[in-house]
Amino acid sequence: ADTLVIMNILGRMKNIFYSLIIAVFPIISCYAEQPCSLKKGKYVSVEVKDILCLAQNSGKDIALFYTFADWCSPCKKSVPEIVRLSQRNDIALFFIIVDRESDLYSIDRAINFLNRNVEQPRIYIISDSLYSPQNRIKKQSIIQINGKKEREKYENFLTYITPPEFKVTTDIGKSILINGEGNVILITSYEDKGKDDKGQNSVYQKIEECIKKERDK
Repeated sequence: ADTLVIMNILGRMKNIFYSLIIAVFPIISCYAEQPCSLKKGKYVSVEVKDILCLAQNSGKDIALFYTFADWCSPCKKSVPEIVRLSQRNDIALFFIIVDRESDLYSIDRAINFLNRNVEQPRIYIISDSLYSPQNRIKKQSIIQINGKKEREKYENFLTYITPPEFKVTTDIGKSILINGEGNVILITSYEDKGKDDKGQNSVYQKIEECIKKERDK
């Protein structure tokens, strides 16, 4: 009888143990999938530290972050090639929207465009925390296309993330390459654009050359 009691107790303890494992596992998985602790909401806003964390945890040795806005026609035209480039070189691809977080119309249009043209795009928004103190006073100001407020936030973001060897330019449609260690290895600009002898945009060639150089180290 005592043996049966002990076996019943052990059986119950085993069931409790398995129940705890089942209950805790989803929580562990959630944290494993989101190691960067990004702020959740309708949209996910990011600062420079978040960008670096995403690159380090992308599952690829190199991540490409493409700055994007729906009102940027060249950006929209470049999306298919950026997607092909990321697939061809087996790198992670993220899209970073530059509009202010309260501009829901522009953000929704940008997200809808990317969802229509990219399979399961990973989309983030530059956090408004990157406004300068002077600009925070102007929260109610009307922002036009290429307006000062977006540009100032974007310029602050680029200033923080750009290594000394690269020039800070506030053109939209930049490709920011970050390796698995969280080091920025390339930031493109309008100065990289042009046509080579094969009729291909030289900015894409520069990106691929950088990827090859990083992998050849």
